[in-house]
Amino acid sequence: MTDTAILGELIVGRVEPRIYAFTTNTVPNYLKVGDTYRPVDARLDEWREHFPHLKREFDDSAKIGNVFFRDYSVHVYLEETAKRLRLAKGRFPDVYYSNEFFEGATKGDVMAAIGDIRHDFETKGQRYQFYSVAEGLPTGVKFPSTGMWSLRPNQDAAVKRFQAAIAAGRKNLLMYAVMRFGKSFTSMCCAKTMNDGNGANIVLVLSAKADVCGEWKKTVESAENFRNDYEFLSGKDLKANDRIVSDLRRKGKKVVIFLTLQDLQTTTIKKRHRDLFNRKIDLLIVDETHYGARAGKYGEILRKTKSYMADKSSRKDGEDSKNAENMDAAIKAFKVNVTIHLSGTPYRILMDSEFDKKDIIAFCPFTDIANEQKRWNDEHILDDQYREWDNPYFGFPEMIRFAFHPSRSARMRLEALRKGGATYAFSAFFAPESIAPQADGSHRRFKFEKEIRELFQVIDGSKEDDELLGFLDYDKVKNGMMCRHLVCVLPYCASCDALAALIARESKKGAFKNLAEYQIINIAGHDMPPEYANVEEVKKTIRGCEQEGKKTLTLTVNRMLTGSTVPEWDTMLYFKDTSSPQEYDQAIFRLQNQFVTEMKTALPNGREDVIKFNKKPQTILVDFDPARLFEMQEEKSKIYNANEDKAGNTKLKARISAELAVSPIVCVTAGKIRRVEAEDVMKAVSDYSRNRGVTDEAAKMPVDVAAAAKSKELLAAIMKESPLGSKGGLTLDPHKGEGEDLDEMVATIKKVANGETPTGNATPTTSDEKKALAEFEDKFRAYYARLLFFAFLTKSKVCSVEDIIACMDEGDNARIATNLEITKPALKAIQKHFNKFILSEWDYKIDNLNTLSRDESLAPLERAQTAIRKFDRLGVSEIMTPEKIADDMVALFPAAELKRIAQSGEKILDIASKAGEFAIALYKRYKTIDPNIDVSNLILSIPTSSHAYEFTRNVYAALGLNLGNIAEKFNSYDLLKVKTADGEIDYGRIKLLLTQKKPFREITMNDKVSARSKHFTIAGAVGNPPYQEIKGEEKLGFASAIYPYFMNAAFDLSEGHTSMIVPSRWIMKTGQGINEAWADALIRSNRFLSVHDFHDAKSCFPGVEIKGGVMYFDYKKDYEGKCSYVNNVGERSTETFDFIDAMGCGVVIRDEIARSILGKVVSLEGEYFRDESFAKYVGPTHLFDKDGQLGSSWSGFQKKKDSQHSIKYYLNKRVVECGFAWIKPTDVPKGHDSIPVHKVYVPEAYGAGEGFPHQILGVPFYGEPNSVCSQTYLCIGYDPSVRKFSKEECKNIVSYIKTRFLRYLVSLKKNTQHSFAAVYQFVPLQDFTSASDIDWSRPVPKIEAQLYAKYGITTSEQKFIESLIKPME
Repeated sequence: MTDTAILGELIVGRVEPRIYAFTTNTVPNYLKVGDTYRPVDARLDEWREHFPHLKREFDDSAKIGNVFFRDYSVHVYLEETAKRLRLAKGRFPDVYYSNEFFEGATKGDVMAAIGDIRHDFETKGQRYQFYSVAEGLPTGVKFPSTGMWSLRPNQDAAVKRFQAAIAAGRKNLLMYAVMRFGKSFTSMCCAKTMNDGNGANIVLVLSAKADVCGEWKKTVESAENFRNDYEFLSGKDLKANDRIVSDLRRKGKKVVIFLTLQDLQTTTIKKRHRDLFNRKIDLLIVDETHYGARAGKYGEILRKTKSYMADKSSRKDGEDSKNAENMDAAIKAFKVNVTIHLSGTPYRILMDSEFDKKDIIAFCPFTDIANEQKRWNDEHILDDQYREWDNPYFGFPEMIRFAFHPSRSARMRLEALRKGGATYAFSAFFAPESIAPQADGSHRRFKFEKEIRELFQVIDGSKEDDELLGFLDYDKVKNGMMCRHLVCVLPYCASCDALAALIARESKKGAFKNLAEYQIINIAGHDMPPEYANVEEVKKTIRGCEQEGKKTLTLTVNRMLTGSTVPEWDTMLYFKDTSSPQEYDQAIFRLQNQFVTEMKTALPNGREDVIKFNKKPQTILVDFDPARLFEMQEEKSKIYNANEDKAGNTKLKARISAELAVSPIVCVTAGKIRRVEAEDVMKAVSDYSRNRGVTDEAAKMPVDVAAAAKSKELLAAIMKESPLGSKGGLTLDPHKGEGEDLDEMVATIKKVANGETPTGNATPTTSDEKKALAEFEDKFRAYYARLLFFAFLTKSKVCSVEDIIACMDEGDNARIATNLEITKPALKAIQKHFNKFILSEWDYKIDNLNTLSRDESLAPLERAQTAIRKFDRLGVSEIMTPEKIADDMVALFPAAELKRIAQSGEKILDIASKAGEFAIALYKRYKTIDPNIDVSNLILSIPTSSHAYEFTRNVYAALGLNLGNIAEKFNSYDLLKVKTADGEIDYGRIKLLLTQKKPFREITMNDKVSARSKHFTIAGAVGNPPYQEIKGEEKLGFASAIYPYFMNAAFDLSEGHTSMIVPSRWIMKTGQGINEAWADALIRSNRFLSVHDFHDAKSCFPGVEIKGGVMYFDYKKDYEGKCSYVNNVGERSTETFDFIDAMGCGVVIRDEIARSILGKVVSLEGEYFRDESFAKYVGPTHLFDKDGQLGSSWSGFQKKKDSQHSIKYYLNKRVVECGFAWIKPTDVPKGHDSIPVHKVYVPEAYGAGEGFPHQILGVPFYGEPNSVCSQTYLCIGYDPSVRKFSKEECKNIVSYIKTRFLRYLVSLKKNTQHSFAAVYQFVPLQDFTSASDIDWSRPVPKIEAQLYAKYGITTSEQKFIESLIKPME
């Protein structure tokens, strides 16, 4: 049972009017009687500011049936019937005065008054005034239709800043203010100040949203400030009279014109708006600029970050903002003097450099509105004419935010999805069986129906969970008339259909006790009722349900979450993966529209009196990703904070506290509800950050491209980087950033930053521009990652870029900066030119990591573990070893052997340290064996680079290990440069160099050593060596493997066990750089005690794809025998104990089931795999092409056949959509014998990024005589001297290749995307003629069944094959 005590204090709900009374010793013998439309406690707290010792005497409802009465009626009774006199002014000098104090009045008098009022209502005595709801319709908080509207202080300040800005020549301004600030009124007041106080003659308002037109019209026409000076026009007016602007100007009238994007995008745009385009616009106001003009440019800032991509797949229902990207072009069509951009969620905008501080004329976040609301009440409390609804912010609801974890089964499923590599877990969790509509209704079923049903049952209150409150069944929510109109935000359109179907179906079964009462309104699904295509119909439906007392649940993805106003919406369930504060706030602010009802009564003078009832004093946001909610809160607070702090984020905690005070967050922990404090938010984000790598942190950061364009030093530094997230990691190309490369990039970046693109748009539009900018931004983030590493590694306290500049020359910092290759000129350029909001983001992460690294409360091991989580991919083919894998590898060392090494003074070597991950694993293992063993001098580490040296050093220092045991004057790659006279790697000399008796840190690769010198023993070796080496611009897929050299070095250096993790490709003798003789000798040596083989590298290295998988092993050079071979495929793990080449086929068959299947084929076919397999029919990669002729870049073909171009040429479909073209016979440089024969083409490469079940090969097809192919395809049946196939046989070969049986046998050797002839080694030959024992005329599944039967493949083996290999269409 959940403890809801805290929630009870926060939840108020809908508050009906109350009569209250209190006494105070400050005004003795008097009773104050008033009414309130807010909680009585809140009202009394305001009075306590003036009467601290007041005592509540009375509190009761001011409602009879469906009508309200006011305190005035009670006052009438007290004066006329009870004869109580009002407090006279001056009766108590120096005391705050109110005429609502009555002398001698008692609680009994008030009770009698209410009794008389009730009697008057029942008897229709008409002594008192009663207020009834006109039609129960919500009304906005409207200003009077006449009279001057006064600027509030924050509005007045904005107008003054506007005047100062245009006086200083600023033309492009930003007004940031959340809803209810009064942006339209304030903007018009700015317009009135223009032209020396005579006012702007033409004001143009542009909006992406048509439904805000009415608000602008009301502002212009109902306020005396503007109504007599300005005429309001809309697109309809211009359509009716395209000369109306000229007509009004001739009459001396000023105009305000409201246009939408739709107005400007019609086919008649030029005719309708010609008059407007030819005139000078004094003031252009871009309303809600984040959807329109600025969206394209500012969106690019965050769009490239990983966090933004969470929303990308769910934007199918986003018609609210379609065509918004065209607004920028629309603006440029006008002749504008001054522009004001209005936005309530400007996070992307503030991250760009377009607006200088002088351009921001208002900066008013949510907390300012709440503070203004309170300030107004405090200032007017002593005004007896004060009515609560006169507060311009009356009805602005308080948002209570629930940070809840989903139900238990949902949590388990989400965690499994994340572990399985799902980047956007909620999208995966709420995914329907089909995203597209299907006749079978699969788009109406979730993949995880059971878990989603349980989640909504807990929300409903039908089930309980320790981490989630069933808030729909919570008494205070129900009694407070809350959660009446829910909106549920889902990841896919079909998710809306599936949830609508689930709730309807399960409600009929009685699964829901509260949700069954809700009318489902599906406004985004494929099954959306056609009438809901009209937004007004959706609003009408919800409004009608409210009038009838019905509850609603609206299902959406993006629709109606930007700009639409649905006053009734009071609760949002957020199930999307977005990490963008802008997208998030745009959605959740839909709840913050006021829902106020007018109650009217007739007065004796024939007029009406009105009171206003707030039907939505509180709203509820339920976010089922607490970490995301905390991170969003922190992100927004940082943006607000950047407006105050010049460097660092010193006021961040205070800012978060202020936000939480006006919009509290509650969470559930172990069945108890707890209110979240600022420390909780910062700690949660810090804890989340603690487990993230620096490159993950940097990938989320915005960058200021324009700032880089202002500094050659910074640009040069950035250009040397490998893009963040690339396989290059933290590697620098020393040749980039110099000479013409630099000059060209300066020009490109400046052009893009200044909007000088071919389209005239600051957002890059050509593919080359986009590619260049995206690459540059990722390079910039890589450079920023170096600053984060510095912040983590330094012992100095740093909170900002400015702090790094100040300390980077001091002590160890100079070495760290040098090794990380960061320079002061580049940092000074960042400090000088960066947009302050982006710089604040950067500073915050710097502060966060520096604080994390200095956490003295952590034990040494914890500090070291925190460190290695920060250091992920460090360079080309260098991948950090996850902690668990390092632990498992070190666990292969026998405990007794480790103890002996410690006692003997021998050493264990990490041959390729990135961050000391194996030092940590060894430290832990030793402490488990015997906590008293001194490990400080046991472990040697060779870093892979200068920055890896710093990371390793950091870990050594945390663990108290000897820093002198880290190689300082060479790195892992330098070992491969130690060569013999004939150019081979000299492993003997490497051993002499590394084991010489001198401090390890002082060893160089040029030392003079000999076998006669004194040496120590390296008793064991561990490591995750660099896998490949890229030279120049080579792609990693074609890079040469170098890990075999490190394996050889480790085997030679270690006198005992060697445990390493490397790609598995070598055991199948495939992959660039794998020497078959070397692999064969190693396989046949049988010196492996154990091998742990993972077919999917992501099982060891999440998010990293390594074709063929990876393995770690225990090797011992004096061992010869059987091996414990653990094979891991997905979640399946099997172990065998045998010689690793037990099949005698020269490669390792990795799985015991595979050995069984292959053994059955061998028993029938003999040792066919030696020279009689299907591989003999498979041609070479470059059968027809030579020296570029017919290669991938060759373009000498034509698309139509003619007498000269008679040879059919099959090539990549990305070059020619149909997949073939025509060439001349003379265009074919070689392979002429294969041209006239029947053959089969199969793609040479297939499989990048695909998991299991896998297709293994691309789809084959028949190749007719007189055809050739590019290197995109392999040719089967290429050599007529080996076998000349008929057309029928080729068709049968196509069927054979499509069988899962064949493709499974191929998979035993194919461990890259490439399909060389060798991968077909284990495929047995078949008779492809009509005389075959296989009936090739049958469908592929039937052919598979015949092959299974032929080779005796059991049912369980068939299922195993089919679990790994998917059918081929």
